Amino acid sequence: MALRGSPGNNPGVYHLPRNRVRITPPRLILFAKVPLKGQVKTRIAQSVGKGRATEICRAMLSGFIARLRSLKRKWQVELHFTPRDQEALLAPDVPPWLIRVPQVEGDLGARMAAAFANAFACRTESRDEPSGRFNRGPRGAHGSRQADRNAPVPCIICGTDIPDMPVTHILEAREKLTTCDLVVGPGTDGGYYLIGLRRPVPQLFENIPWSTPDVLSITMERARALNLVCHTLPAWTDIDTMEDVQAFLDRPPLDVRVGRIQSRIRATLQGVESPRPHLVEASA
Repeated sequence: MALRGSPGNNPGVYHLPRNRVRITPPRLILFAKVPLKGQVKTRIAQSVGKGRATEICRAMLSGFIARLRSLKRKWQVELHFTPRDQEALLAPDVPPWLIRVPQVEGDLGARMAAAFANAFACRTESRDEPSGRFNRGPRGAHGSRQADRNAPVPCIICGTDIPDMPVTHILEAREKLTTCDLVVGPGTDGGYYLIGLRRPVPQLFENIPWSTPDVLSITMERARALNLVCHTLPAWTDIDTMEDVQAFLDRPPLDVRVGRIQSRIRATLQGVESPRPHLVEASA
């Protein structure tokens, strides 16, 4: 075990050389709303009621996280949630291995920009400071690990209203970020369900008309103006309306976990709406 300390006094306690650092894992940040009754899936609630809409939100959130479990060994996976004072209500749906981080105040652009800035700041610090562990990692072409130390480490933000999005889209984003500056997963509503960067680009999130059909087009125009090399993933549909829900239920499940999400939503739609202790009515 490597611990920080003075190598002269205790041979088992020592500083690692500054150039020997951990290979930082890629970071996947999930953006989600806490499933507060009356605050989530409001368009779906117009058709099926607030309680069922909230249950649908919970089914998608917990089910999508379950599909990402295989990433936890090689990725740092975080859930950035809002409202920031309602973390306790995530307990039924969020497993302990998932890091929880409250979102900052501001519009969606400000919150995403802050998440990226914090992620890259943490990575710079972990590369510059001595580490308690030394991950040897693969050697470079001349036996050096310098190339690995200086290589960009991608950060990806993904929504959670896409319960059957193939996990391979996330893996593709990571791969493309080794050579591209930006990866975007277009939504069918004019926005995007995923965005990945290998360095902070706050201009992509400034003065964007969020929740409009122009989000993606303006973002891509901004990327071209900044001379960013961009890769586009296959389009996918956020589930925001009952039409989206029905289309999701009609699709063949991509895997067993997607099938479980579909079954849970069907059961919710067929059941009787009833209060549950972990569902909290949003205050007016």
